[in-house]
Amino acid sequence: MSASKAIEVAVAAARRVGLSVENAEVLAERSNAIVALEPAGVVARVAMDVRLTARAGHDVRGAYAREVEIARHLAARGAPVLAPTDLVPPGPHEVMGRLVSFWPRLRSARQADPAAAGRALGACRAALDEVSDLPVLWLLDEAAQLARQPPVVDVLGEQAEAVAEQLEREQEALTELPLVAVHGDAGLGNALETEGEVLWVDWEDAMLAPVLWDAACLAATSIVFGQRGDAHAALDGLSVDPADPLLARLIRLRVLQTVPWSALAVARRQKGGDRLARRLAWLHTSAGD
Repeated sequence: MSASKAIEVAVAAARRVGLSVENAEVLAERSNAIVALEPAGVVARVAMDVRLTARAGHDVRGAYAREVEIARHLAARGAPVLAPTDLVPPGPHEVMGRLVSFWPRLRSARQADPAAAGRALGACRAALDEVSDLPVLWLLDEAAQLARQPPVVDVLGEQAEAVAEQLEREQEALTELPLVAVHGDAGLGNALETEGEVLWVDWEDAMLAPVLWDAACLAATSIVFGQRGDAHAALDGLSVDPADPLLARLIRLRVLQTVPWSALAVARRQKGGDRLARRLAWLHTSAGD
């Protein structure tokens, strides 16, 4: 999605709920485009096309609705999360084939220190345990479906089916373990520090999973890209033993789950191939551990 398209969708959604917009600016573009809307001090999170094949078998609208409700629930209980805006109905709203939700704009926000991110995630735990009716390990099923989509197969080649089958085997095996509510996508990039406070964002991937799934998400990217100090600091902040054998298994699974998405990014933007290659090389190396 281009920056101009993201702005067009965000402004249309804002006007639909009666929000005045004099200036719109794309602050970030990943799976969601973050569009600042001024002078209201609100950001629109413009999600992927709701027709995206990889999520066709899942209730994508429900996932983004859950994000709003989970963030609101956790914030009401004093957990360190960014709550949806109360200036307008936060959504999600479907506009021009996209899903849009509205959130307060965090000024001078930056990625949180790893240890502080771990502590803040731990502080969400009690309130998160109260969340019910979450899908079970749905991100693994989603990634397996995505691995079989033509753009991803074009990038991964014969490896695509092997990735999908591994994800399916692990999903089935993990359902035998005790499962709890988790953030689902608890990478360090989703922990933001602003004015001395760490806030967790992006709850649309919440699901039921083993309790160490979020710890695996915290550590996985740092481990793959040679920043083990950050991984250990985050795990220490979350009070998780880095030597836990289940954690090692889930870190590997988290990296595997991100591979189809990395391949899709390469297929769409024709860049990011180095990051995909690093993930695949790490998986190959860690298979012998």
